[in-house]
Amino acid sequence: MVMLDGLIVKQAVRDVASKKPELSDQALLYFYSRDFLDLCQRNKIDGNAIIQSIKSLVDFPIISRKKIANSIAKVIDESFLKEVLRRKNNVPITRQELQKSLGVEVFIEK
Repeated sequence: MVMLDGLIVKQAVRDVASKKPELSDQALLYFYSRDFLDLCQRNKIDGNAIIQSIKSLVDFPIISRKKIANSIAKVIDESFLKEVLRRKNNVPITRQELQKSLGVEVFIEK
């Protein structure tokens, strides 16, 4: 289930970078949906870090978005793979590790 969730998030990131405005808008809305928050909670992934990356992504010109989206997708793959391995060993991912892998500061809302 974790890898499937990772693929869903990765595709949504790529869709945000799409040159088709409707697809991009729908994908962007996904990151603010309850489904995305549930997915993050289920996989112990900090959704805020991903949302911050997505917010940065949409500020770039469409030509640059694809390359950046692929970089974000790679980090998502690594994060979800870490979660799969951690679940196997029953160890939670830390905020610092996620920050380092995403390259953005992670804020935790209380």
